[in-house]
Amino acid sequence: MDKTAIPPETRQARLARTRLSSFAAKTAFVLLSSAIVVVSSEKFYWYPQGFSASGFVELVLFYSLGIMAAFLAISRYRIHNLSGVVLASGIYALVVEGIVTPVLYEDGVLPLLALYFFAWHGLISFMFCWYLARRWAISNQRKRLALWSTVYGVFWGIWSVTYWLPDSIADMQADLAAGDGTWDPGQWPVAKFSLYAITFTAVLMAAHWLLGFVWPTDWHPTKRWTVGIGGLLLAGMALITFAIPWAPLKLGALGWILVIALRRASGSTDARSIFASMAGRASFGQLAPLVMLAAGAITAYSVLSLVNPSDSVLRAIYWSTVSLQIASGATASAVLFVRVRSHRG
Repeated sequence: MDKTAIPPETRQARLARTRLSSFAAKTAFVLLSSAIVVVSSEKFYWYPQGFSASGFVELVLFYSLGIMAAFLAISRYRIHNLSGVVLASGIYALVVEGIVTPVLYEDGVLPLLALYFFAWHGLISFMFCWYLARRWAISNQRKRLALWSTVYGVFWGIWSVTYWLPDSIADMQADLAAGDGTWDPGQWPVAKFSLYAITFTAVLMAAHWLLGFVWPTDWHPTKRWTVGIGGLLLAGMALITFAIPWAPLKLGALGWILVIALRRASGSTDARSIFASMAGRASFGQLAPLVMLAAGAITAYSVLSLVNPSDSVLRAIYWSTVSLQIASGATASAVLFVRVRSHRG
């Protein structure tokens, strides 16, 4: 009898452990990625959400649907460059605002909210805070990461002061009175906002650091993963359709446009995906420039606290930030259209 032969039970046990380890790594990868976009999509936007840990975990779980849909698109269409990542970020934005929180339909058939969410969730959260932040960190482009972190941090601080508006405060107080939400409304002291900004910037940096330990060299979701994600998205869409019967038409049209663009932008079968090109761990030193997110936000918030702008100025700031994001979404869409057409040619 061959003493080196492995009994069948041991082989099965090892196979089970391997599968369990793979599943755990994939799950951790999705959840850490989701944590990054939740910080940048929600915590950097809604400071009145406060420091609630349970609320943060809940958001991570819900936003993971959008993350998994984007990863499926990246894998399916062999995305290997920034243009493809931007298109995949559109998938993430559609799932978040079209299924997880069905705000996408509030402007009817108009594309304004779609462009707004494309910029907010797609360009800011997925493209910059998830993709570019990691790419620049692992390639030691610290000055570039610090510069754009500062720019976004200042924008975050300016964006935050729109929650000083009386109607915003009144809406949140009404939610609290009705037992809905865990808002902490009103103008926060600079010290409290500073602690908030530092806390969630640290969460973002920690998630990026941990991500390196579970980053896959490639992403090939199993049939169970694909069916599971698809089933959850269809179930969510079905619930929304009861309230908004035409919702599938708008979401389907926008999704169809993105899928066509993804097909045309897809890489060859031997193209190196972004999963392979960004494998590895980012050190805390490489991630250190991200502290400029908090620094920029605190500086902008502090200056505006000293200025104490009037309600009319705050409304002007609000509409300026909204208009800027709609314009950014429209510009990115136009640039992608040109690039996809030239790629096809």
